Amino acid sequence: MLLKVSLITMMCASVFAQEFRSTLSGRVTDPSGAAIAQAKVVATEANTGSKSEAITSTEGEYSLPFLAPGPYRLSVEVQGFKKYTQSGITIGTNLRVTQDVSLQIGSQAESVTVTADVGLLSTASASVGQVISASQIESMPMNGRTALTLAQLAYGVTPTSDPRFTRPFDNAGPSGFSMGGGQGQSNELLLDGAPDMTRNRRVAYNPPVDSVAEVKVEAFQPDAAYGNTSGGTVNVVMKGGTNELHGSLYEFNQVSRLKATPFFTNASNQRKPVTRFNQFGGSIGGPIRIPKVVDGRNKLFFFFTYEGIKQSEPEPTFSTIATEAQRKGDFSALLSQGIRIYDPNTGVLNSGVITRQPFAGNIIPPNRISPIATNILSYLPLPNATGSAIGENNRFDNAVRSDNFSSYVGRLDWNISD
Repeated sequence: MLLKVSLITMMCASVFAQEFRSTLSGRVTDPSGAAIAQAKVVATEANTGSKSEAITSTEGEYSLPFLAPGPYRLSVEVQGFKKYTQSGITIGTNLRVTQDVSLQIGSQAESVTVTADVGLLSTASASVGQVISASQIESMPMNGRTALTLAQLAYGVTPTSDPRFTRPFDNAGPSGFSMGGGQGQSNELLLDGAPDMTRNRRVAYNPPVDSVAEVKVEAFQPDAAYGNTSGGTVNVVMKGGTNELHGSLYEFNQVSRLKATPFFTNASNQRKPVTRFNQFGGSIGGPIRIPKVVDGRNKLFFFFTYEGIKQSEPEPTFSTIATEAQRKGDFSALLSQGIRIYDPNTGVLNSGVITRQPFAGNIIPPNRISPIATNILSYLPLPNATGSAIGENNRFDNAVRSDNFSSYVGRLDWNISD
């Protein structure tokens, strides 16, 4: 039964998730350009030591699929040629990139090492998009610290939302944008390739910024795995643990003493309410190591992030509420404004038109007022402002809106084998 459940879960994941990992392929040749078969090609992730291996075909071609985004080191070796090592290869999200290798004749004990940064060619896909890297995420200021909002800075993307709502618990604001000329909020939003949308295509969950490795924005994606949307695709890729222990702590704080008093609060001679915006959190990740039991380097990693928000902000509000006289049925003050109260029990049908008689003096008799309504009205506050001539907006409340938010993300990565 456990095996059946596991298989069903894996099948469901394969149906509903889009691939966020990449493929590195190329051709291995000798100095004359002839193909080299049976060459061993290994891509090693620099941070975790995880390896992916392939053997070149008779045409000298190799393919390394399912490479998680990150920095890689590529090595190629075969009998009769110098070992080739190339570092500085950075692979992004959902790419099909090509790196050809030319080997030099010599002993395997000799090696050729390339250390310059490499600009990989993406010739296997017609996707049109942009990658917002980890360094950009760390350096660019973000109001609300929500990584998805950075997608609005990519080419082919037009923001359509209210820029005030960019906090992690705002669903519409960060996802309110148009891609490639499509309708706003009609895009596919992914988290590590898995759907991250509500039914109306708002973002379902915004992870803490310190847990995001990169944001892949694609205004056009021809892959058959995508396409259930009239817009584009945004894939938020998460960080994982590495061979070194890393962590971070942060806090962003705004207080009312540094903010101006709202206009309507001043106009009503009210005190400025206490406001705050405190966003704090941290992250930690590395190998799982238990002395004499487990050494997770190159094998087993953990990553954890937490973020909290405590926010209070003024929401000064005007409303219309019944006066003390009106609660007793006395609406005589409205007669000067031409407003009359009619008795619903005096309705008479005359030539297809119902007419009613007004209450004398615009006063409803006490015996016509429900005692239940009277009791309910006793719980409502009285007007505290002048309001308009007919009593509109006669109540001002110096209200404060409060939001408390917590976000936890835990991740475990296990390199089972090459």
